[in-house]
Amino acid sequence: MRQAGVIAAAGIVALETMINRLADDHQNARTLAHGLSTLPGVTLDVNAVQTNMVYFSLNDNTISDDQLLNQAQAGGVQFLSVAPRRFRLVTHAGITETDIQTALRILTGILGGRACLD
Repeated sequence: MRQAGVIAAAGIVALETMINRLADDHQNARTLAHGLSTLPGVTLDVNAVQTNMVYFSLNDNTISDDQLLNQAQAGGVQFLSVAPRRFRLVTHAGITETDIQTALRILTGILGGRACLD
């Protein structure tokens, strides 16, 4: 395996620096989930968010899945559709608390309403 060093380097960084910051990712996910749960048309169980992944469903037809994803991406927020009307957002080392607040403002602008930004 010629690339073992590259793979090993990523593992070393993960073990030495990323484990201690996982709590930040999880807190950012909870903050994101709380804000998303206040938006009209969004169904999300805030208590189910235990890691850095936030899943939500959109239960109205005022915007299509593709429109939501495209408008969010145009604002700098990228996430996935995992099923019709179901989406997944993931926080990670490159996402800050400020990024979470920005994402909530952008999604509030798209979906309407007023997200809780605290």
